[in-house]
Amino acid sequence: MADFDYTEFSGQLPQYLGTPGTTRACVQAMATILLGQNTPEWITLVCCQEYPDADHDGVLFIVWGWISALQLTIVPDGFGTHGGEGGAGLETVLALIKHTNVPLLQSRVDKERFDALTEGKVDNRTLEHLKRAKHYDWGYYPVEIIENHIIGSVEYINVDYWKFTRVVHP
Repeated sequence: MADFDYTEFSGQLPQYLGTPGTTRACVQAMATILLGQNTPEWITLVCCQEYPDADHDGVLFIVWGWISALQLTIVPDGFGTHGGEGGAGLETVLALIKHTNVPLLQSRVDKERFDALTEGKVDNRTLEHLKRAKHYDWGYYPVEIIENHIIGSVEYINVDYWKFTRVVHP
């Protein structure tokens, strides 16, 4: 992924899925992406210290190559490393990413760049910054436990209080 030519994404309008600051809509967006028939090439978790004296991060996701090879999808800042709904949503999405084995990278950005991404704005400087993303540190934030079972061609997935399904092919 680091050797991928990110400039191919330059000038492309990103897809945008989810509602800024709304955990439920953003978890549903990530579940749609991860559990659908089109598997993303990789995902970048983008984090930012929300306020100068804050002890937690805001989090959004950039999904690469989900709808088409040269398309990126932004799922905005419905997540955070704090307790509450945003933290629970992040734990859930991390569990789904781990469950589906989609490669995950991590990038820390400044507040200005984070806010621009939340608004769906991606410029060449941001792409260059994202190119330097590292493999995700699974110790960054807790991951929920997944319970799943398959009946016929349907996988039933429970993560905390979330329930998902997906079609599986033998």
